[in-house]
Amino acid sequence: MLDERFHAIADHGFAIGIGSFVENDFDLQTTYAPDWQQEYFNLGGLAKDPVVQFGLRSSGLQTWDNSSPKTDFLRAAHDHNLCHGVAFSNAISGSKLIAGVARSRGFSLLERTAIQTNLRKHHLNQLCEKTKQLNPLQKTLVQLSAQGCRSKEIAHYFEVSEEAIKQRKSKIQKLIGVNNFTCVTALAARVGFAFHPIN
Repeated sequence: MLDERFHAIADHGFAIGIGSFVENDFDLQTTYAPDWQQEYFNLGGLAKDPVVQFGLRSSGLQTWDNSSPKTDFLRAAHDHNLCHGVAFSNAISGSKLIAGVARSRGFSLLERTAIQTNLRKHHLNQLCEKTKQLNPLQKTLVQLSAQGCRSKEIAHYFEVSEEAIKQRKSKIQKLIGVNNFTCVTALAARVGFAFHPIN
C-alpha cells in the first residue's frame, strides 16, 4: 500500500500502471479527476504521455515541467493544473511499473526519494498479492519447484506430463505477471508459502 506521505506529495494526483504495457495488459490505479482521465484517453494518452514514453524506454525517476506546454496533449494536461511532476519506472522480471505523480510545484530530493521508495514497495507488494492468490495446486507446484524438484519429479507428483508442468508454470507466471519462474519462487518465499534458498 502507498503510505500517507506519498498521497500528500502527490497533491494533484497520480497514476500507477503495473503490468505489460507492450501487450496493453496492465492494472491502473489513479487519483486524477474523472474528467481528466476521460480526456486523457480521448487524446490518445498512452501514446502521447511523456511519462509513459519515459517509462517504456527507461527505469528510474525523472522530473517533468509542463509550465509551457508544446502539444495539444500537454496543453490539456496544463489546463487540468498538471504543471509539475515526476515520472517513475521500475521493472521486476518483466512486470513494469510506470507512474506519474503531479503537483503544483517542484519536488525536493527527500520527496523524490520517498516517491521512489513507496513505488518500489508498492510494485513488489502488488506482485506478492497476486502470488498469494494462487490456488492450492499452483502453490504446491511452486513449493516443489522451490525445493529444487525438477520438472520430471513434479510431473510424477501430479501424475501428468512434463509438458503439462511447463504449461502450468507458464500460467502461474502469467497470473502473477512475471516472465520467469525463479521470480515466482522468490515471491512465494516472500509471502511465506515456499522456501527459496537465496532468501
